[in-house]
Amino acid sequence: MKILLVEDDWSQEDAIRSALTESFEGIEIGTISTESQFRESLDAIVADPPDLVIFDMMIRWADPSPDLDDSSEEYEVQTAGLRCQKLLAERAPRVRTLFFSILEKKEVGCDFPENVCYLPKGESAEPLLNKISKILGVGRRQVR
Repeated sequence: MKILLVEDDWSQEDAIRSALTESFEGIEIGTISTESQFRESLDAIVADPPDLVIFDMMIRWADPSPDLDDSSEEYEVQTAGLRCQKLLAERAPRVRTLFFSILEKKEVGCDFPENVCYLPKGESAEPLLNKISKILGVGRRQVR
């Protein structure tokens, strides 16, 4: 099973990665942390699609660097995950996607396509793990 995690918060990424690794046997997890990195990787993602892409709704355009062109006036961080998912859906419509965000669905201000799942982040990874298990039709390991 292959999952791509699009998440710019390293602590969230680490917690999700740990929960996935503990819960699913033989899982391969890729990580992308910015919208620009997602766009650069899109051809490779389409060529070898994951079983599931988990998007954070709000991701940075790029990692901070001294020579970064600040396009903050043009860039809407709150919808970055939506833009990435739309690009993926245009090129690989069968790839299953799940938004996992601190934003409530109503805060996003759009309707999600029927094949796109949405789950708000909470204190426990259990809802995420259960949703992944259901989406992919795979069982989970019993974690002690």
